[in-house]
Amino acid sequence: MSRSKRTPETTDSRNERDHSVEARLWRCVLHRAVLEALTNIGAATVEARNWLTGGGRDLLLVCEFAGLDAGMVNAWALEMQADGWPMARAEEYRQRARGHGQRRMAA
Repeated sequence: MSRSKRTPETTDSRNERDHSVEARLWRCVLHRAVLEALTNIGAATVEARNWLTGGGRDLLLVCEFAGLDAGMVNAWALEMQADGWPMARAEEYRQRARGHGQRRMAA
């Protein structure tokens, strides 16, 4: 069976965008916010938690640029907030971000 040529009509542009250098950069931004939210280091923690749970325009744009579902990211943050932002979940997040296990959110 021969492979057909990829054309703009057959190219999954989101998938290609998800693997771009820019998408990886925005995932790093999101990753940093998550790590700040999971650690109790002061004002940066509060700001990161508010940003992740607020579901505002900036979060939507960062998730879009990162190729991630903003609703899923926000739902995860709200779950963490309901659990009191447990530090024990930081390792779970790191494992998921590295691609281990089923992904709920990847940075």
